[in-house]
Amino acid sequence: MSRVRAEFVTTGLAVAIVLLSLAACGNDSGPTLAERVRRAESLAPSDPQLAEKFGRSCRVCHINPESGAPLVGDIHAWNGRFAQGGDTLLAHVRAGFKAMPGHGQCFDCTDDDLRRLTFFMAQREAR
Repeated sequence: MSRVRAEFVTTGLAVAIVLLSLAACGNDSGPTLAERVRRAESLAPSDPQLAEKFGRSCRVCHINPESGAPLVGDIHAWNGRFAQGGDTLLAHVRAGFKAMPGHGQCFDCTDDDLRRLTFFMAQREAR
């Protein structure tokens, strides 16, 4: 076997081993849908006024996977939304976006309330 061919085979085997190792690492699919729903149902803002607004406006969709809304506490579901930037995210909440109604049906929510509720649902630090 030529030296070039031997190196090619050796490199190919090394790449295959690395890819198989990475594939084995990817088997952890994270929490099940039922676990994510239970977590969403268990969370509420610690601020009583915000908790009241969350309970009457956000909760119904954000604990129900059939609504299409990202679940409360499902950080991965929120990542893409936050990647759009805070201004875009707030604009979507205010105006409504896809199936979400404007203000998330919280018509007495201020922009600050909407930001805080969004950060709470995404389980991120409010900025």
